[in-house]
Amino acid sequence: MVRILKISESEYLNLNCTAIIEEDFWFCHSFAKIETPWGCYKLCWKSELVPPEIVEIEEGIYSFGIDSVFVVTDLRNNVEKLHLEFPCYFFRTKRTDKFLIVVSEMEVFLVNRQYVVSEKIDLPDICENVEITDGILNIRCMDGSCLEHQLMNHKNI
Repeated sequence: MVRILKISESEYLNLNCTAIIEEDFWFCHSFAKIETPWGCYKLCWKSELVPPEIVEIEEGIYSFGIDSVFVVTDLRNNVEKLHLEFPCYFFRTKRTDKFLIVVSEMEVFLVNRQYVVSEKIDLPDICENVEITDGILNIRCMDGSCLEHQLMNHKNI
């Protein structure tokens, strides 16, 4: 079980833990301590209103998405398996049995089970919603455009 505790900047600085995301530290306004059965981690981000999205992918392996960064970390072994940086903001993570789908405002990344990006989809406008129905990735953008992407027969699994 993973516990996330909001902490102050001074607590963050004094915390003797591995930082999962520490991009642009001097611009960070939010700080957290992550307690796991495998040890202590820390995380900082810019927004005071938007929390990070933290998803358990499999036992001990978690994804963290916030600001313009997305990482997958094996917390048991303290190993970063994937690190993505976006020119815009992280939006959401979706999962299927074959893919981790990482969505930023302007891009979608299909990540295979080995945590390698197998495909990148550029979006025509800022992403508003992402859904998966019957093996099809449906993406709706703010300009009203919609994209459909077949996941079922994807060759890079």
